[in-house]
Amino acid sequence: MPATRPWQWSRRWTIVSVMVLGVVGIGLIPLADTVTGEATILSAPGERQVITTQRAARVRAIYVRQNDWVRKGQLLAELVSDDLEQTRMEGQRKLAEARSERETARQYLALTIQKGEGAQLQRQSSALRAAQLQAEVDGLTTGNPSPRIRQLQGQQQEKERQIQGIAAQLQIMQAQLERYQGLVQAGALPLVKLDELRREMISLQTQQNTLEAQIQTLDHQVATTQKEMTDELQGRRQPEVAATQVALRMGHQEVEAARATLQKWTAQVQSLEVQAQHLQRQADGLKLRATVAGVVMTGDLDLLEGQQLPEGKEILTLAQTTQPTLRVELPQSEARRVRSGMAVTFRPQDGGLEGYEGKVLAVPPVTTPPNEAQPQQKAMVGVNVRLEEGQPLTLGTKGYAHVQLGQTCLYQKIGREVLKLIPLGRFF
Repeated sequence: MPATRPWQWSRRWTIVSVMVLGVVGIGLIPLADTVTGEATILSAPGERQVITTQRAARVRAIYVRQNDWVRKGQLLAELVSDDLEQTRMEGQRKLAEARSERETARQYLALTIQKGEGAQLQRQSSALRAAQLQAEVDGLTTGNPSPRIRQLQGQQQEKERQIQGIAAQLQIMQAQLERYQGLVQAGALPLVKLDELRREMISLQTQQNTLEAQIQTLDHQVATTQKEMTDELQGRRQPEVAATQVALRMGHQEVEAARATLQKWTAQVQSLEVQAQHLQRQADGLKLRATVAGVVMTGDLDLLEGQQLPEGKEILTLAQTTQPTLRVELPQSEARRVRSGMAVTFRPQDGGLEGYEGKVLAVPPVTTPPNEAQPQQKAMVGVNVRLEEGQPLTLGTKGYAHVQLGQTCLYQKIGREVLKLIPLGRFF
């Protein structure tokens, strides 16, 4: 075998060094490090509305079906509760009766107030008349008689003046009579003149007697009037005042009783109205409406129509699609390297090469231990990704998501792939 020359060894080492340096250089080539996993479009966490029954009820109608788009406030389903409806009808009947009783009480209160006002006027009138009579009776002793008494007394005074005038005339005629008698006895005056004077005197005396009789009659009328006034005051006006006072007091009591009755029915109406509003809210609660805009996720909704459901029974689920969430399934070994905020590109299975961008929301802690039946690299972890708003994706869309981990060297990439093929955890 020919001896190897020194220059040949030098050339071989040079080639080997170049090859080693080439391999090392290739291993140090920077590559984009990504993790890929199967992904599904879901609604964002907390952006689902689960429609449940608030009480036991029967499904009257469901107005939406699976995958229907609904707007906020849209009527989704209508339930009916026979017990609630019966309670509402009974409450409406009681409320109508209470309102009728309240109106009757209001009218009766108005009537009693009107009667009380009439009794007040009657009492005032009776008291005024009694006061007037009392003043007239008091005037009999104080020298200030009533107009009726004053009128009678005035007539008496007039007749007494007439009597005084007649008495004066009779005095004069008596003196004249004595003179005429002397003249007749002396034959100086005819007897006829004396008779005429006597007839005139008799006529004046008759008038005087008549006036005195009239004065006595007026005295009797004054006494009778005084007695009538006293009797009317004591026997009629004073009891009348007392009776009107009693009637007024009873009228006040009646008004207060009517007011209390009105207040009772008013409070009853208010209580029943509150109950009716509460029952109406419960009835409105049987009309199930969407609190968010989204897509109906539940299927076979038509089978629920006509069924009696218990309280708390789920009827359907709505999912918002304004900003969907991407659920990415990654092996535990790869999920350990994912961090919140990393960029993600999602490509739907039927979407060609079009990609949708997003960022990792959170990575759940990796706690599932590896075992013989489920090697570590096969244990899966769900990673949530928030896609950018306004991207036209529907719930349930499936595809592949590529999580951008950053830059890595080629040798590191190859090493991780080798470790996936050879589970060293089984041997060490």
